[in-house]
Amino acid sequence: YSYMRSKYPHVTEEPARLALNSRKFKPFTLQDKVPINHDTSMFRFALDPDEELGLYVTSCFVAKARVGDDEKPIVRAYTPVSPQYARGYFDMVVKKYDDGKMSSHIHGLEPGDVLHIKGPIHKLVYNANDFKEIGMVAGGSGITPMLQLLQHVLDDPKDKTKLTLMYANKSEDDIILRSLLDSYAEKYPKQFRVVYTVDKASTPDWKGEVGYVTKDM
Repeated sequence: YSYMRSKYPHVTEEPARLALNSRKFKPFTLQDKVPINHDTSMFRFALDPDEELGLYVTSCFVAKARVGDDEKPIVRAYTPVSPQYARGYFDMVVKKYDDGKMSSHIHGLEPGDVLHIKGPIHKLVYNANDFKEIGMVAGGSGITPMLQLLQHVLDDPKDKTKLTLMYANKSEDDIILRSLLDSYAEKYPKQFRVVYTVDKASTPDWKGEVGYVTKDM
């Protein structure tokens, strides 16, 4: 994931066009996909060089696809993991579920294929320094909305909001984007803290929590 982010500049001085349309679905072309672990991959979709996706913090988009013999298309909400002002591309991290029609469809896409997307879908309005501290709890692929917020906060030198993330997964191998989260924690030790918990530790060297998220954690 770090390699994919570093290949392209994501901020320029020229005004950007916004790629998303909140009233209709638009096709976006898959440019590349990179496995992250055994069931999760990152998917990079192409935009024009002067385009930004057009999401706000916090917001998401919905993807639509007709899968198999289903009469109606499947629609699911996703939060991309690329920086808010990235130009020329956006990245999705998608975990494949055995019974997940949309996640299986996306994992079956190859470069050159398209995914139809509409947005933004607004959620909470976030303004810098509205809160002294924010606590976040996420599990599995639910990390993506949290990443949208923490990237926005930590990449803004004027935002002093402190962030704590409790991130739960089945095992250490299931932790999505761990290197990115750890890099933020290392770079902003006074502002961001991440705590991992797994169902069962796979090695005696595990230094995180074990078990379900509890109030004590």
